Amino acid sequence: MNYEIQTEKKEKYLYVQIKGTWNNLNYKKIIMETFQAFLCSNQDKIFIDYSQLSINSLENDEMEEGSYAAQIFNEKAIKVAAYSPANLRESLFFELAAKNRGLNIKTFTQKNKALKWLLE
Repeated sequence: MNYEIQTEKKEKYLYVQIKGTWNNLNYKKIIMETFQAFLCSNQDKIFIDYSQLSINSLENDEMEEGSYAAQIFNEKAIKVAAYSPANLRESLFFELAAKNRGLNIKTFTQKNKALKWLLE
């Protein structure tokens, strides 16, 4: 396994930190593990911290990955803030695909802005 997921239930959201490498071979596992943690948390908001994640995906892969995330998470009405200071371009393609399929997600390069939006 070339990634690690850490979760912490906060008062108003689930904090998820993903470390390691994200690629077209493991993204489904990462998304499903995040979804399982979300289900156990009984929260309706997720803060995903990608600050220690290396993203190795092509543009087309990112669109597919975002679509997959929307498919999984759209079963629940949730709000997702993604903090991705180093991988903004990759994260924005993921966000676009997920948003176009109904997921309420937004990507940020500043942690405080991500939290503010998430808790609005």
